[in-house]
Amino acid sequence: MITMIFTVLIFYNFFPSQDDYNTLNIEITELNNNNGSIVLELLDENENQILSFINIPIVDNKSTFKIDSIRSGKYALRFFNDDNENGKLDTNFLGIPKEEFGNSNNVKPKFGPPNFKDMIFRIEGDLNLKMISQKINF
Repeated sequence: MITMIFTVLIFYNFFPSQDDYNTLNIEITELNNNNGSIVLELLDENENQILSFINIPIVDNKSTFKIDSIRSGKYALRFFNDDNENGKLDTNFLGIPKEEFGNSNNVKPKFGPPNFKDMIFRIEGDLNLKMISQKINF
């Protein structure tokens, strides 16, 4: 009997209930054009990459994406419009992005990448997140 209870407790911890999973709907707006595609990266609160999505289409100067079965917790998102489809964020000789980009909480960079802690958001249920495209004209 004790073995059976112990086994049930182990399975309960390793297989979380459906209530622990959420849906994250992401909308990226104000893109300058429909060229290229979006490269999106989901990171945990320790800045570890969880998921990376490449070639998300752009339609009518916006892009939408859905992540199912995401656990509750703290996360951050960042994206760029891979305008020339080379798989990387192109920068100029100063390291300033040539392509459109964005971060969760629509954090804008100031003399370098934004502070990661400012990008963190919490998921505790299904969430709709809107991100605005940015471009530095230099």
